[in-house]
Amino acid sequence: SGDSKMVICVDDISLAAADPHGVQPPLELLRQALDVSQWYDTTHLSLKLITNVTYLACLNPSAGSFGVPPRLQRHFTAHAVDTPSSEAIGSIFGAYVKGHLTTGFESLPGFDDGFSSKVVQSSVELHRKVTSTLGRGEAALQCGFSMRDVTKVCQGIMLGSHDQFGTPSLYVSLVLHEFDRVYGDSLPSPAERNAYQKIVREVLKR
Repeated sequence: SGDSKMVICVDDISLAAADPHGVQPPLELLRQALDVSQWYDTTHLSLKLITNVTYLACLNPSAGSFGVPPRLQRHFTAHAVDTPSSEAIGSIFGAYVKGHLTTGFESLPGFDDGFSSKVVQSSVELHRKVTSTLGRGEAALQCGFSMRDVTKVCQGIMLGSHDQFGTPSLYVSLVLHEFDRVYGDSLPSPAERNAYQKIVREVLKR
């Protein structure tokens, strides 16, 4: 109301299931707001005007309904963002891990640059293998692993303190726990979860 402005971010905009006629009802409701800037309130039988709203949307082209209706897409300016390389992911993840290891871990034995490098390399390799091996089919439709999942792992690791995880083995268990929480728990079938555990064992051997 008044001079107030709002930005609405619609994540996974292509995820809405299409009906037998190819229509995605939730997206049609959004398109109506963009086309005519109003909705009709069927409860109070009144017209609701929608003004001063900016819409931001993102989608995963390999999951969901694989697209957005042209009548809705015409309201947006499309920007394609490629998946970061393993080197870029390692740089991002490494900055988090190395920064975290300066919060009291640096005075403990075993937490040197070599340890942090191994944690980063193994984590990037685990992400790459899980994404390429399990980021397909049913798992892709439900999970759609992306950089968002790497961020969730980093956020979980940041919660660990040197009082709780004061040895390299405990710190590695923290990292694995976060990967299990973000990646493993998202997999829809026992076969895929078993495949995930196999990947984890292969990465730990290196």
